[in-house]
Amino acid sequence: WVYYNPQKPGEIIRQEESTKGDGRVDTWSYFKDGKLQRREVDNKAQGRADAVFYYEDDKITREERDETGQGSMTYRAIYQNGRIAKVEKDTNGRGRPDLWVYYDTTKDGEAITKEERDLNDDGVADLWTYYDHGRVVRRDVSAIGLEVLSKQEQIPAAGSEPKNISVPGS
Repeated sequence: WVYYNPQKPGEIIRQEESTKGDGRVDTWSYFKDGKLQRREVDNKAQGRADAVFYYEDDKITREERDETGQGSMTYRAIYQNGRIAKVEKDTNGRGRPDLWVYYDTTKDGEAITKEERDLNDDGVADLWTYYDHGRVVRRDVSAIGLEVLSKQEQIPAAGSEPKNISVPGS
């Protein structure tokens, strides 16, 4: 289904699609001045969008997803020049990001440069993991983070790399 701007004949303002062929709308695209601004997608056939993509000058700038189906976004990706630059995730279901992953936008593919984790749910990173060519090269932990980890007796795994940490200033 295509909706046109009544003031400017021929200009699309919204498009709805049934991409699964069942006649139920699962994709909504919104346009301004003929350019795609936002696309909402219902991947789980629940009748509401669980992924939203934002565009500027026809390039993706942000993506948000509800990965749990609970109605709130648990994943946000920020793009620069159409390439993924940062991901924020709510991994514990508390309604705000507790994991941040940064990517090198100058290289082909998705090369992670740094990962930050909030271990005590105060909104501030407590554990930092640094990467070089996909390998962990350093891990730092704050004093608060070290206290949290010592109580848990575990360090969150960074991929399949060894679980080494260093305390700044040591």
